[in-house]
Amino acid sequence: MEANQTVIVEYAKANKAKQNKKQDDPIFKEVDLFEFTHQENDYDDFKREVLLPHAMSSLGPGLSVRDFNGDQYEDLIATGAKDQTSQVFYGSSNGTFQAVNLENTLHEDVGAITTDLDKNGVLDIVLASGGNEANDLTDDYYKQRIYFNGSTSPEYVSDIRLSASKVLVADLNQNGDKELYYFGRQVPGQYPSPASAYVVEYANGNWQDLTQAIAPGFNQLGMVTDAVFSDKDGDGDQDLLVVGEWMGLMWFENENGRLKKANTKGISDQIGWWSKICAADFDQDGDEDYVVFNLGLNYKYKAKNNETFDCYANDFDQNKDIDIVLGYYQKGEQYPVRGRQCSAEQIPSLTKKFHNYHTFALASLQDIYPEQELKSGIHYKANNFAHVYLENKGNGFDLHTLPFDFQASSINAAVPFDVNQDGHLDMVIAGNIFDSEVETPRSDAEFGSIAFGDGKGNFRKSSFKESGLYIPYECRSIVQLNSNGKSYFVFGNNNEAVKIYELNF
Repeated sequence: MEANQTVIVEYAKANKAKQNKKQDDPIFKEVDLFEFTHQENDYDDFKREVLLPHAMSSLGPGLSVRDFNGDQYEDLIATGAKDQTSQVFYGSSNGTFQAVNLENTLHEDVGAITTDLDKNGVLDIVLASGGNEANDLTDDYYKQRIYFNGSTSPEYVSDIRLSASKVLVADLNQNGDKELYYFGRQVPGQYPSPASAYVVEYANGNWQDLTQAIAPGFNQLGMVTDAVFSDKDGDGDQDLLVVGEWMGLMWFENENGRLKKANTKGISDQIGWWSKICAADFDQDGDEDYVVFNLGLNYKYKAKNNETFDCYANDFDQNKDIDIVLGYYQKGEQYPVRGRQCSAEQIPSLTKKFHNYHTFALASLQDIYPEQELKSGIHYKANNFAHVYLENKGNGFDLHTLPFDFQASSINAAVPFDVNQDGHLDMVIAGNIFDSEVETPRSDAEFGSIAFGDGKGNFRKSSFKESGLYIPYECRSIVQLNSNGKSYFVFGNNNEAVKIYELNF
């Protein structure tokens, strides 16, 4: 059409386009299936640890789905924060849910699983409790709980204490008694000290600590965020992939029921803030692959091999508390992430060494902190903050960075599922980090989306119009739930109501 014309549009003569409802409607629609609002307690992590990169007390809720009571209808557990009960939502034949409180509001629950631990044919509920509120691990706040046989009254699991992120169940030693695998998220008040993980077994009414027998490498394992059992090498037994903050992609190989740490070339040396593992055969070649989510590439913090993002921890001011120093590189020189004011709140002597903001701003990290104390304390180097796909090649892995569209924000939760029913596995994902330290903007660009797979290990991110998802929260967990012949996805959001979406495909 040429310019400088008058165009007259007559609506009466227009041809109405044919609409394909299934094609044009979003894949998901929000529904009100049941109500649960996670209520985070009021606690300021930064009062005790001024230079934390982000809060460590607000890492829930966890979600878990299974037919807990054996009535053929799927049920759901949603875990509560400190001062809030965790709840079980029992499904029914008409698609409604009945909420039951699990007694105890002392603990910060972040995860849940179900298993028949006492072998009586009834599933038991095992919660993973974390948090950062109590001073140290001697406090009962960090004990773990189990609800036997559908009871709403808890018992403690052995006498182990940890601020947990995850609990798994397995029978690696094949003695007929299942083991619980607890993974520590943190040592409370001592960021970034590596937390330990534990293996405990329940047999004949007694608890036994099997950590040294099955997984001696679990001592001071790290700040674990996720773990999954998976037969990575196709030998018929379950290996273990563990990821975490300031950790590599860590494999433990199963050698006759004993987990031995393996150094996987090109994988173990990828240090990041890994947050979530999706294990599935994404390229449809017969073995399991892994998508591992991370901080993303749109955050203030950047990391690469030649210019890492570093964390130093030591008692720099000799007051018997661990001090945190974050460092970044600019043109080959390393500088502290935090400014003079925040740094001096934790280490007051810095105001005497640097009388004004200008001199502090010009100083390198090594100019500010004594070299010996930097070297003698904890030192982590992150070199990869990207979300990645690990292609299982049988004798190793090829690491692929996910496309740019996925890197806009941190991703904490994901579920593999063939959303568009094309025979290729997709993923439903969500995330964000809201409780970052005061000088760093929060990570909030992930609104919930679908990662469409092509069956070859490639992924395409959905648009909002295509997915219909809108999860602009700090999402910590996602589960897929079947009820009344329909498929739903439940999103567990920190300090917010869960959001439930029906698959409309």
